[in-house]
Amino acid sequence: MKRFLTIVLAASAAWRAFGLGVGSSTLDVTFDEADRGAIESVRSANGIEFASRLTRLPLFEIECCRAGAFTNKTTLTSRLAKEFSVEKAEGGVRLVYEDVGEAIARAVCGVASAADGKKILWRIEVTPKAGWALLETRYPMFALSERLGNSAADDAVVAAGVNS
Repeated sequence: MKRFLTIVLAASAAWRAFGLGVGSSTLDVTFDEADRGAIESVRSANGIEFASRLTRLPLFEIECCRAGAFTNKTTLTSRLAKEFSVEKAEGGVRLVYEDVGEAIARAVCGVASAADGKKILWRIEVTPKAGWALLETRYPMFALSERLGNSAADDAVVAAGVNS
């Protein structure tokens, strides 16, 4: 069974793919290939860095259990993949993870612009190994910067969740 999760971040402008990331005139998102695709930077056009330079999280974290044994949980991250590759995709990139721990056969993370060029689409497709079930997916993951701009006093955090 495959499960899909799509997250949309609003931004205006035409999108372009570059290196290991996706960007526009309003926002650039880059990934660290050496750290299995962890988000390296989320930077606005006016130079505000949203991603922490002190804390780097794995790109995804997935909670799984053996089918029928929902209390026996295991948590896997993108860093556990035995194989990792990056593919350019139309308007973005695909990060492909194979053999992620004991429970995940394959995870494909896509980051691209929407057809209207005004949003970033984050998509994850997970295929569990035989006998495993997916319980919860956290994607994309990145730690917020310790402060945005010149002062932490005027910062605010907006958090959201999607149930699939």
